[in-house]
Amino acid sequence: MKKDQYEKAITAFEQLDGYKDSNDWILECGYRKAESYFTSGQYEEAIREYGLIEEYRDSKDKIEEIRQLQMTAKKEVQYQEAIL
Repeated sequence: MKKDQYEKAITAFEQLDGYKDSNDWILECGYRKAESYFTSGQYEEAIREYGLIEEYRDSKDKIEEIRQLQMTAKKEVQYQEAIL
């Protein structure tokens, strides 16, 4: 599913106002949207989306994982610059 489709699904589930498991699906769609950003390398967007559902599944861990990836990438750039 594309990122904009997740947003449409979230909106549709929100309109159900808690009917059955619609609130669970809101969280799941948000998680999948964040995962989509993460796997495509859009880290800032992924952090933002995981942050909206921070208590859901492993969202906090994912935020930390992304921050570690960003720090490693930054250090690698600095390292490469230093050896040139």
